[in-house]
Amino acid sequence: MAYENDLKIQFQGKEVPALDRLFQGGQMRGWELSTGPVRASTKRPSVQAYVEAGSYVGQGHVDQFLGYLSQATLPLDTPIQIKDQT
Repeated sequence: MAYENDLKIQFQGKEVPALDRLFQGGQMRGWELSTGPVRASTKRPSVQAYVEAGSYVGQGHVDQFLGYLSQATLPLDTPIQIKDQT
């Protein structure tokens, strides 16, 4: 949270923005995103992140990732790629 959207990670020998990597379909331990049911109000699928059983990697409770992202100063229209859906 302290680095907001500026957090960098190492991927394939390069330093890349963590949220860009995640939102462009990349996977990170503790941040396994998947699509959920389509929301009637938006006509778009929901986004779910799974809590790793027995671990606090990524998030400590269900939907904690939303709290992290709410503090990352992201535009509301930021696209999220999950497998073949955006």
